[in-house]
Amino acid sequence: VGSEMCIRDRLGCAGVVVLVAHAGRGWQLGRRLRALGALLVLVPVIGLVCLGAVRVRSGQWHFARLDKLHKGYSLGRREVVLEDVLYTTKTPAYRDDGTVDVATLVRVNFFKMARRNREVLCAAELVTGIGQALQVGGLLLLGAAVWSGRGRWRAWVGEPTHVLALTATLVLGAVYFRYVSNNYVFSARYALTLIVIWCLAMGSSWRVFSALRGWRRMAAWIGGGVALLWLVVEVIQPKDARFLPLRGTGEILRGMMPREARVVAAPGLLQVAYYAQRPFVMLPGQRRMDLATYVASTNGYVLINHHDAWQAGCIGELTSGLERVEVSLPSNRYYAFSVYRARAGRE
Repeated sequence: VGSEMCIRDRLGCAGVVVLVAHAGRGWQLGRRLRALGALLVLVPVIGLVCLGAVRVRSGQWHFARLDKLHKGYSLGRREVVLEDVLYTTKTPAYRDDGTVDVATLVRVNFFKMARRNREVLCAAELVTGIGQALQVGGLLLLGAAVWSGRGRWRAWVGEPTHVLALTATLVLGAVYFRYVSNNYVFSARYALTLIVIWCLAMGSSWRVFSALRGWRRMAAWIGGGVALLWLVVEVIQPKDARFLPLRGTGEILRGMMPREARVVAAPGLLQVAYYAQRPFVMLPGQRRMDLATYVASTNGYVLINHHDAWQAGCIGELTSGLERVEVSLPSNRYYAFSVYRARAGRE
């Protein structure tokens, strides 16, 4: 849903960029207005083609408002049971026998520290998310762009792209900080709108590298090469590649399971049920003798990961009274799945 919801603000961002992006021939408002008009025509046309493909594949238009899906997950005032979601006491840390649960006490102390330094933590979360989105190459270019403006701020501010970047930083920075203060999370993808605008100003930083001489020039080339290699590694080997079998398995189960069926699996496999679009039931750690009866009564499908030591060790007990579903599922060194259901005729 997230990518479709971003269409409007990305289009507005791109329109502003086209309208005020700097060129050597000056502002030339008429030319920029024509470019903006072309953007407003072409983007919806291309977007309809993409959304049409989504419609053909899924059978529905993927439009939704985030505040309709998650109540309180927005920039407005968040409604919670407690006045402060970080409020906590030390009461749970004291056991009935008078001893202290040290692990619980440490968690309580952490929340108290977070409550005292809420703004600092929010700012750190924001900076971390933007840094992850920029990667090493973007951080180098951003640093060079800022360095190029030292001592000549009048000329630097006179550039339309720089004015746009400064304005967007102030406005979107305030919006981002408000969001983090409400929800205590900031993903790297949230910063992409701001980074698109920053790229226009960051492009001028190449002039800083070209003006370097001697060992500074060599160091710049080495740093640029390392940043490029870093980006290539990030593209070819993403950090979340280990979780791809979860999505593939969920999509396969979505096509083979009845609509009223449930996914019964270990807590770490909740993502499979998300992609399967089925209710999730946690695999019991005890009283497994009732599992077959429960699966038969709820039309459940038991998902076992053979690369998990606990599940592999208890597979005989977990699958007692069930039959294996013959289906090929994706796997890697972290996940190797098999699916079980109640035997035909069992009630």
